[in-house]
Amino acid sequence: MRWLALSLSAVFLACAAPAAAQQIPTVEIVSIKTAPPTPTGGRPSCAESDKPVGLPTTCPILKYHGYTYWPFGLIHGGMQVVGFDAKGNIVGRWDAPAVSDVWKIVAAPQSRLIVFIGKGKSKFVILRDRLLAFGPPGGLTITQMDFKKLLCDFDKLCQPTLSESAGVIDLPGGVMGSVHLFGLQFAGAYGTLGGGKTEYLFRIDMSKALSAEETPNCITELKLDVGPINKLAYAASGVPSEIIVGEPPADMGAGLYSATVTGNTVNFVFDEPVCPGPTVGSGLSSRYFGFASIYPPKPSTATVVWSGTPDGTTTATTPAHP
Repeated sequence: MRWLALSLSAVFLACAAPAAAQQIPTVEIVSIKTAPPTPTGGRPSCAESDKPVGLPTTCPILKYHGYTYWPFGLIHGGMQVVGFDAKGNIVGRWDAPAVSDVWKIVAAPQSRLIVFIGKGKSKFVILRDRLLAFGPPGGLTITQMDFKKLLCDFDKLCQPTLSESAGVIDLPGGVMGSVHLFGLQFAGAYGTLGGGKTEYLFRIDMSKALSAEETPNCITELKLDVGPINKLAYAASGVPSEIIVGEPPADMGAGLYSATVTGNTVNFVFDEPVCPGPTVGSGLSSRYFGFASIYPPKPSTATVVWSGTPDGTTTATTPAHP
């Protein structure tokens, strides 16, 4: 299984948005000398073109809802988008270790994405609304874990019978190749933690999808009709959890930012957009994520949320709840 993904982590600080501020993100080129100070003494990671020569004197920045976002360099390489309020206080940080020397920021009005473009055409892509969310919303508990150990929770020999499913996701304009929603299901044996339950795992695979767009159309959310979910204290984590997600480095790709419930539907929001790549094999994928249910599998339909076009659908296997 091949995983190619931009590493992303976020550190959030609580803050409320100003009552009156610009609703549309804008990009400005400003003097690098105007960069706000940071507690770590970091310096802006900027460039004046895709082929920089010498030290930059200007830097692209983003302004959105009264906040200002600068690209700052990380000590061990890469950069970090740092958000500031009007008083110069830091409100959030978003790491992009694979990107540096940001020379362009794209905030296309028709897309919900912000793209920071750096050296070597590297990109950091983030949902613009994530820049205003200084902490995940309430919802189901999410725990990272090693999925190899997960199998032992459902079978004493750690070899449960696996069933696979694959749904083809229709491609919007600007995206070529193929995109799939893969699924795994396995029932728990009597006398195990998962006895009487079925584990459902899902993964978005966009590794074979291509796009030449500067602001690509990416998958940001997946909605599944799953019914009641069982909270289990999986052995690999020891923490009672409703939603589990694969743990790096064994499982690489986009993780989960939140999982919220409306009726019988769970809305899974990825912690970074799952985007097509510029070449075959360079597209992103999500990690495996899932849950346990007392109900057996049935064919159903999943809703796929794209960043720049209307929602799509694909086939999925989910619990046959009442």
